[in-house]
Amino acid sequence: MATHTYTSEEFIEAALLWRGIEPGRACDRCGGAGTRAYGSTSTWRGGIGGQMITNGVCDKCWGSGDKDRPWPSHDGMESNAIQLTYCQEKHRELLSERVKLKE
Repeated sequence: MATHTYTSEEFIEAALLWRGIEPGRACDRCGGAGTRAYGSTSTWRGGIGGQMITNGVCDKCWGSGDKDRPWPSHDGMESNAIQLTYCQEKHRELLSERVKLKE
């Protein structure tokens, strides 16, 4: 099996392509890794943590690594889940009212 020695730039480009990120589209904040090192252990919501370096999801691309296609943020996903639950409950109420009207 032939081996190939990569330069740093070649390795980074190969890793980005492996993740499906075209050259030049890597997130400016995390470099396409999708994660960052944060200077404290506070939670992503700003909760109390500790005093050390913490690895976590990138707060710009939200883990996608692609500056043009960020994944939904944790806040956005939670908001969507709350809205979905509310809509499901309203839908059930409307269906039960419709059934009562038909009777």
